[in-house]
Amino acid sequence: MAGDASAAATGTAGAGTTADASAAGTEAAGGGTAAGGALKSDRIQLVDESGKSVTVGVRTPLGKHVVRQFGEDANVWDAEQCILERGPDGAWQIIPGAGTTNETLVNGEPITAARPLNEGDVVAVGRAAKGIVKLPLTVRAA
Repeated sequence: MAGDASAAATGTAGAGTTADASAAGTEAAGGGTAAGGALKSDRIQLVDESGKSVTVGVRTPLGKHVVRQFGEDANVWDAEQCILERGPDGAWQIIPGAGTTNETLVNGEPITAARPLNEGDVVAVGRAAKGIVKLPLTVRAA
């Protein structure tokens, strides 16, 4: 299962993640999300089932180069599977990559257009119609 908050906070950052080591302003800046609303936070974490995480604070293309730290299933991700982006209002969204081999899934459903991210959403790659879900990563405010 996705580890507790203390385990998730000890994860390593991969390429394409923010180099800013200061997370102190996240809570003061209104980190988190209202129930059912878009995730608003300075930075977000993607956490795998073992508790390993990567923190993102800027517009980040997600692909093999970022997710390879989570294991072999990174091989099913394209070089630019999707993009995580924070809007001017601080709300995070996920944008699927064009022409990817496998679908970008959020909570098991394929996405075809930009979609807001909520606390606890699960981003993965696979084929929804075949029930294939690879490398599920849970989204959390950092």
